[in-house]
Amino acid sequence: MYYYIKNNILSKNFLLTRPHFQRMNEDTLINGIRLKDWREKIPLLDPLRNLNEVFWFNPQMYKFSFLKQNLGVNLEKIQEAQTIWNRFAPYFLLKYPETVETQGMIRSPLKELKNIPKNLFNIGNTQIRGKVLAKCDNNLAVAGSIKARGGIFEVLKIAESLLQEKWNFTKASDRKILTEPKFQAFFQKYTISVGSTGNLGYSIGISAKNLGFNTKIFMSADAKEWKKQKL
Repeated sequence: MYYYIKNNILSKNFLLTRPHFQRMNEDTLINGIRLKDWREKIPLLDPLRNLNEVFWFNPQMYKFSFLKQNLGVNLEKIQEAQTIWNRFAPYFLLKYPETVETQGMIRSPLKELKNIPKNLFNIGNTQIRGKVLAKCDNNLAVAGSIKARGGIFEVLKIAESLLQEKWNFTKASDRKILTEPKFQAFFQKYTISVGSTGNLGYSIGISAKNLGFNTKIFMSADAKEWKKQKL
């Protein structure tokens, strides 16, 4: 459950402007619950609707050692994802020249922060020694954002499943041949659709389209124009 203010809007699966709140009486229903009951249940709503600074501490925090058994993500799945990236690296190397330096892998560069005082990074009694580096995920190849990993990976998973089912691809099959016209024609039989305000749709759109998929990206009216144009 989360609440946030953006442009004078309180959001929690519903949108309410500040004047809207002020006109509402205590019996007004929001998602089937009276405003009075919402306020009693979630005291944080009053300072939020008045646009006051608030601090919320999650009461459902647990130690990772307790949660990791039910996360749905484990070391085996992480390693499996890495092998998928490795299998597609030869394809990326051919299709995306910007991945040449990283041998077809989508990896962000490390940049030394020379002009930022190191004491800004000191925490408690810990003193930072040596170089301070920034991992520039804003400069990832292909899509230029962290979504270049998550969005593109989802496309690769779909593509690999289809290749295994229809072309008898194995883990050892050469992915470089996916640049051949026959595979473009094959993927064109399928459509990938995604709704996104920007980076996610952009990364999925670029990678799916280049493989040959029919691609539909549904963006909001406030999405960046350059992303629409590049898609």
